[in-house]
Amino acid sequence: MAKTILFIIGCYLATVIVADIAGVLINTLFDLFAGRSKSKLLYYTVWFVLAIFAGMLYFSFANDYVKTNQTLQKNSWVIFFIAIVLTTVAILIFYAIRQMEESGMYYVPGNPYMTYTFFITYILASIFAWYLDQPFSANKTKIN
Repeated sequence: MAKTILFIIGCYLATVIVADIAGVLINTLFDLFAGRSKSKLLYYTVWFVLAIFAGMLYFSFANDYVKTNQTLQKNSWVIFFIAIVLTTVAILIFYAIRQMEESGMYYVPGNPYMTYTFFITYILASIFAWYLDQPFSANKTKIN
């Protein structure tokens, strides 16, 4: 069980770190080449889309591994619980080391609004991936 939880934590850290690095690179390129046509909405869109992909990949990888553990197999909510706890800890750490100060930065962490956008979308995307993973029941949609 501990091995499974550590793997879930590893999936979370890997997807968040890779998405953060990709977001920083993409936003830096936009900052360099977009010129006057850039908008803050462009930066939010980058973090939003990356969070969707990262959240869905997180749930997919973690859920595939959880299916091998009989205890956690029926309790996939543990995946969300771990993600919420780690997100809360990460945001508290960002505040403690003064990374969440409002500035002209368009990075996560750095801009609090983009950071919240990224992490909330990340959690919601993992919940959506869980919903997609649920088996479809024909009995639920049957009209009498």
